[in-house]
Amino acid sequence: MSKAWATAVVMGLVGLLGLFMASGAQDGVFYVTGLALFLFGVLYIFVTITREVGHPPHSQEDEHGT
Repeated sequence: MSKAWATAVVMGLVGLLGLFMASGAQDGVFYVTGLALFLFGVLYIFVTITREVGHPPHSQEDEHGT
């Protein structure tokens, strides 16, 4: 497992922590902070997937149409 995937797993756990924090919040600040942590974690995971899996590299033939 690469460093990027390990970081994505940790961010997933942080996102779950944010959901638990928002669900038990007694104050609006904790609710918004928990949801922000969750959204940040999900966005980070999607960015990691895009960078690691992404589009295959283009060959020279595809660029010239031959």
